[in-house]
Amino acid sequence: QVKQLMQDLYGMPISLGSISNAEARVSEAIKSAHEEVSTSLQAINLPINIDETGFKQCNSSGWAWVLANKICTYFHLSNSRGKKIAKHLLSPILAKENSMIVSDRYPAYNFIPENKHQVCWAHLKRDFQRISEREGVVGKIGVKLLKYYRLLFKFWKTDGNTRWWFSRLMRKKR
Repeated sequence: QVKQLMQDLYGMPISLGSISNAEARVSEAIKSAHEEVSTSLQAINLPINIDETGFKQCNSSGWAWVLANKICTYFHLSNSRGKKIAKHLLSPILAKENSMIVSDRYPAYNFIPENKHQVCWAHLKRDFQRISEREGVVGKIGVKLLKYYRLLFKFWKTDGNTRWWFSRLMRKKR
């Protein structure tokens, strides 16, 4: 694909060997930066968001794992989407006392202790929406869940709110 892209965009013929050599040089050049980002994720006391997505390369499946917080984003390519990779990536972070992981409900994340795991709010909102579209009592519960979801974020985004004020307000609503 890179060979064809270089030809189409730049009229530049390039061999597969040259592409492979360039990939190796780039990988080596960014190795220290990659390690620095990994170390930063482990050191910074911010919630870590994790997700994974599939990709194809030469008819083989692979997985791009992404760990991110407000400061940095870390990419890890693997041929697996399994729990072993999730544990490898998250164990150093989970070893910290106040760590928090935000993810979807993919079962590979089930090893994360409940007190260190937050389900992604965007996923929860979609769940609440689906529940609200059901008939009867279940639908009514879904409507209330969506109402409280919106209220939660309205209060969170209100200027001047402190964590203390927000916690107090949410205790009342809970």
